[in-house]
Amino acid sequence: MRLFFIISIMVLSAGLVPAWGEEALDAYEIAPPTEADYERLNRVRADLNEMIGKQEALKKELAKSSDEDKEELEQAFNQARQNKREYQKLFEQLSLGNIDTARFNQPKTSEAPLTETYNWQNEVLKILQPVFAELRRITEQTWHKDTLKEEEKELKERLVILDAGIEYLEALNPELLSKEALASIKEFDREWKDKKKNLEHELNIVQHHLSEYVDD
Repeated sequence: MRLFFIISIMVLSAGLVPAWGEEALDAYEIAPPTEADYERLNRVRADLNEMIGKQEALKKELAKSSDEDKEELEQAFNQARQNKREYQKLFEQLSLGNIDTARFNQPKTSEAPLTETYNWQNEVLKILQPVFAELRRITEQTWHKDTLKEEEKELKERLVILDAGIEYLEALNPELLSKEALASIKEFDREWKDKKKNLEHELNIVQHHLSEYVDD
C-alpha cells in the first residue's frame, strides 16, 4: 500500500505544470527628494557622527579600565556599536530613496544551481529506479526549471528596485547635503553600482541555465 502511494505521487508529480507565480516587477517609482528628505539625511548623518565618536571614546576607556568597570563599559560599547550599525543602515536606506536594502543581503544565486539534491524515497530508488529513471529525470527537470524561474523573477525585481534607488541617490543635490553626508553618498553610489553589476551577472547565469531547457 505504501509503495503504491509513493508511485502514485511520483506519477502525479511528473504531470504537474510548473506555476511560475506572478510576473516579475517591471517598474518601481520613488518620489524625488524633498526638503524634508535632505533634512533627515543630514540629521541622521550628524547623529551617526556622534555615535562613532561615542564608540571611539568608550573603546579608549575600555582599554584602560579596571576589572570593576570593564563589564559595564563593555555593555555600553556594544550598545554604541549596535546603534552605529543601525544608523548606518538607516542612512544608506534613506540615501537610496528608502528601498528595502535588506532584500539585497540575501544569498547570491549559485553559479551551479542544478547541483541541489532532489529528495527521493530510498525504497523507491532501490526497487523502481530502472523503471522510473525517465520519470525521475522529467520531474527533476520540472523542479529545477521552476526554481530557476523563481530566481530569475527575484533577480529581475531586485534590479528594478535597485535602479530606482540609484536614480534617487544620483538625483540628490550635493549643495543641500552636509560634507559628511555627501562623502558617504558618493561611496554608496560606487558600492550599489557594483551590487547592480553582480546582480546582472547572477541573472545572466540563471538565464543561461534556463536556456538549456527546451519547452515541450
